[in-house]
Amino acid sequence: TLELSSYRLSSHYERLFAPFTVQGKRFLLKGPSLFMDMESAAVGNSSLDHVTAQISWDGETRLALSVDEPSSINLDEFYPWLLTHETVKNHMKQFQAFGGRLALNKLQFQVPVLQPQNWTFSLEGKAAPFAMDCSFLPSVLNADQVVFSADHANLQIMDAQSRLLDAEVTMSGIFHDYTRGLPGIELRIAGNMGPEANRFVMDLAQLPTELRVTGPYTVERCRLKWTHEAHVDFDGDFSWKKDNGVSMSLQFEKTGEALDIRRLSITDAHSRATASILVEGPRVEVDFSGTLHHTTLDRILVKNELLEGTIDGAALARLHLDAPMKSTFRGHLSIEEFKGMWGYREDSMQIQKAALE
Repeated sequence: TLELSSYRLSSHYERLFAPFTVQGKRFLLKGPSLFMDMESAAVGNSSLDHVTAQISWDGETRLALSVDEPSSINLDEFYPWLLTHETVKNHMKQFQAFGGRLALNKLQFQVPVLQPQNWTFSLEGKAAPFAMDCSFLPSVLNADQVVFSADHANLQIMDAQSRLLDAEVTMSGIFHDYTRGLPGIELRIAGNMGPEANRFVMDLAQLPTELRVTGPYTVERCRLKWTHEAHVDFDGDFSWKKDNGVSMSLQFEKTGEALDIRRLSITDAHSRATASILVEGPRVEVDFSGTLHHTTLDRILVKNELLEGTIDGAALARLHLDAPMKSTFRGHLSIEEFKGMWGYREDSMQIQKAALE
């Protein structure tokens, strides 16, 4: 047994990116375990307070590390060093770089030394400023401040005052299984979207070209869930403020080629309409009420290939494009210059003028 009540270590370990110093309170070597209680540990421009570390080699060799007091980590120097370790690099291959200063509130880390791929950890804190370069974003995400928590499964960010491309938004989100290929993302966004950022969101939402809106606009609120299995769940409110403004609320779910628009409402000086639309193979269901004028769609769609006239009334239509005789219609509707299924299917219909009851 070897025990020290107070100690100080300084060294330049070649596998670290800078010299380190440790001010310790207790050092205990007893049997097949080593325990260290440190008041502080510093390396480069980073420092950790109240750190405990334990190594045990009774059977499986394990390393455990805990930080329970606020600490400061310089991500610009610390993260590139982490990526020099093959295990970390393999787990974090979606994230090319992190930058900024991390105010760490809590850290728990455990790893079997001979099986580093089985590491577990949890941490929480705040970064200000913050930068993230990752494969699933079109450019570096910059934030004045971001609150975050992470473990080996999920990364969560909260209230990030962010800039991405030409967007300035407040963003919160969860990146699921980010160390295993990132199969899913959940985002909540509010703020101003420019044309470039809008194109990225439209691609992520996997909307058909004819349904894509144009920027700039204001996101009053937006929730987006996306998975690698071609599944998107979207819910948001938007406004185009110039020229008396257009307001739109949209909620939809898309899985593969199936599109379920559960709610679509559009309002401006010329239009006030609500609709739900289901496209599932050859089956199409449309529930519409109100007035929709083509000038409204001209203002918000990248290219209006839906409507050149007006739709007015209230109706529910169930269409079978492969068996038209099975189609049903209930309500009353006046239609002028409607282009049908906006190219979503090759066999789309067009209506020059019709009054349906």
